Amino acid sequence: MRQSLALTVVLVLAGCKSLEEPPPPPFKVAISVESDHGTPLPNAVVQRNNKEIGKTNVDGKAVLTFHGEDGDQLDVWVKCPENFDSPMKPTTVMLRRLGDPTKLAEYSVMCPPAERKVVVALRSDNGQNLPVKYLGRDVARTDASGAATFMLSGKPGDHLDFTLDTTDKGNEMLRPQNPTVSVVVDSKDNYYALDQPFQVQKRTFITVAPHHPTAIGPTQLRY
Repeated sequence: MRQSLALTVVLVLAGCKSLEEPPPPPFKVAISVESDHGTPLPNAVVQRNNKEIGKTNVDGKAVLTFHGEDGDQLDVWVKCPENFDSPMKPTTVMLRRLGDPTKLAEYSVMCPPAERKVVVALRSDNGQNLPVKYLGRDVARTDASGAATFMLSGKPGDHLDFTLDTTDKGNEMLRPQNPTVSVVVDSKDNYYALDQPFQVQKRTFITVAPHHPTAIGPTQLRY
């Protein structure tokens, strides 16, 4: 009798459990990482509590899975690949069910390049065949029209100073001597048109009148 009662209780409990609703599915969130607007960035690591929970694919996206309650907010950190700047603040994601189960809540994160390209088009009237120096090294040389185009890179906000070198023989009359032009690196790749004209100083010649000897007449000596 006791065994039969125990078996009945077990069966009742098993039946109750079978009637319980299954646990809700986990939440899925997409993190979309770009280096520039419209340029997806792969291999960006997404972390939570200092642990990697995802990495962006070739499309710049990482799909993350979370367990929690609808409306929960969680902070995740994006660690950008080398040569890209990581955000200084976390990205806060909210767990929520969308009306369309095939769509994911998506959060955008920017990982801008640590350095930006600088294209300089330099024009220098009367400054033909002059070396263009940056940090003491030649990066270009003006052509027969006094123009030169070159590309460098730098961190946003950096000042890049270029010097037109006039120390070669034959450039002594150019003014100014060894002028410097500057650009400030932008937060995006940019093109700069710079003008540094020269004046050619005229040579001054001093004419000296010829010297003719002066005739001296006889001098009477007195004693």
